[in-house]
Amino acid sequence: MRLFFFTAALLFVRSSASTNEVSSLEIVVLRYNSLYTGETATYQNGKYEFRFCQCQAETNRPPTEDSRCVCSKSIAGRAVNEAPASFPLSCIYSPQQPKCLMAEVGPAQWKLSSGTIYVEVSIDGRPISDPAWQAVPLSKSKQRVRLTCPRSQSDCPTCHLCINGAIDLDYVVVFKSFSRVDELRLRDLSDVRPSGVSKKPFWEKTPAKTNYFGAMKSQQQASTKSTWIWQQKQKQAPAASRAVQHPKTNWIASKQQTAGKGATVNRFGIDTRAFRDRIIALHNKYRARHGVGALQQNDTLDRAAEYWANYLAAKQGCLEHQKTGDHFGESIYYYATTEQIDGNDLADASMEGFYEESEGYNYRRYSKYDFFDTGHFTQLVWKTSQRIGVGLGMSHFNGRRRNSCQPGFEGTMAFVVIKYDPPGNVQTEKYYFDNVLPPR
Repeated sequence: MRLFFFTAALLFVRSSASTNEVSSLEIVVLRYNSLYTGETATYQNGKYEFRFCQCQAETNRPPTEDSRCVCSKSIAGRAVNEAPASFPLSCIYSPQQPKCLMAEVGPAQWKLSSGTIYVEVSIDGRPISDPAWQAVPLSKSKQRVRLTCPRSQSDCPTCHLCINGAIDLDYVVVFKSFSRVDELRLRDLSDVRPSGVSKKPFWEKTPAKTNYFGAMKSQQQASTKSTWIWQQKQKQAPAASRAVQHPKTNWIASKQQTAGKGATVNRFGIDTRAFRDRIIALHNKYRARHGVGALQQNDTLDRAAEYWANYLAAKQGCLEHQKTGDHFGESIYYYATTEQIDGNDLADASMEGFYEESEGYNYRRYSKYDFFDTGHFTQLVWKTSQRIGVGLGMSHFNGRRRNSCQPGFEGTMAFVVIKYDPPGNVQTEKYYFDNVLPPR
């Protein structure tokens, strides 16, 4: 059976003119599958197009002609012959074009968190869904629905045909309600430590003149990531089995997470052991793709990662790397939101955010400046790294910003710290050629 898979997240936002009602929503497409290969030949470079409407109630008219409905513009996916098309899970949290496919519905004068969603699927402006507009549930839980499409021209003379007569659709609705709409959104910042590299790091740039910051009118979320760069050319890193000495600080370590003592659920409802295991499993999935060995969980690295993650969560400031002389590799991912955080989604988004840096990576050329764009990916697949530790620190933020790295809204801040031993990103050509291998 041919399936047309389509996973979407709807992000609801509130207008500044209202304090109780959602006035617009954003739909982020994560995956869709299309026609059989034999059916796509006639379309050449034709593209799938999606359009969404939200209506106060069910309608018997096309939603675009009903005053009780608001609709998005038509958004173009990839070429028909490039399907199935997948988009990163991180698009739910950080919907950046062109890597993501998204549509905005609204604004409206009514509450958009209830009612009915309609979707139309077409190819180059000609419908493939029949009826063209079909209703799908508006729900917080994951939904799977089946849309119909015509098998013969007699069913719909103006439509494209599909052999099986069905389009299976998966989607997720994520509700978002905010009191302000003109917040700054931090999107996938590469906060890296230059260690002698002359390329100007992002914190020395003017945010208004860079691609690192984007003024978004709605989403109350923020994310950024950071990793170490190593300049030791031939120095052997110490094994993770030795004791970790933490710097003195007036901060008392949080009791939320104590992986070494068996506690697994923190006060935010995240099973930290399951979170750690998922992070490691995703690492090893990607590493296997590049033909390198699996990483092994290490208690010493876990404790070091947890300590630093909790420190960052308590400080609620800009990302910084731990200065203990341990010589472990370290990558950090930060995320803030007004919604409850799902541990699996956070693990998936952070790892996809790291691995997507592999897009366009040149395995035949070495440049120390590439680290600023690919450092998380290269550490993830670094061949000689053998052990891994994972820490998750979380804290509630009251919304009163004390520095530019904090979100402009009240919510939850999450810091994912990952330690590696031996470390990767050793800055010599030979090390990179030996340790960062192309996918099989």
